[in-house]
Amino acid sequence: MTLTSYDCAICGSSVEETLEHLFFQCPLTMACWSFIQVHVGNPETTFEVLENIKEQLHSPIFMNIIILMC
Repeated sequence: MTLTSYDCAICGSSVEETLEHLFFQCPLTMACWSFIQVHVGNPETTFEVLENIKEQLHSPIFMNIIILMC
């Protein structure tokens, strides 16, 4: 299946939609993380992003929170 565009449909920017963009870089996503007072930053790997979120949430159910936010 070929799409006419692989750009992000959520924010309307001409950025290719990737998992990293969808869950950690899109302005709408960043607003959602900010709403629960989590700063994602720009770590090099997705694993580092998850570790940063885990440290900020201080919760034993951090993965549940991440899944719900995504």
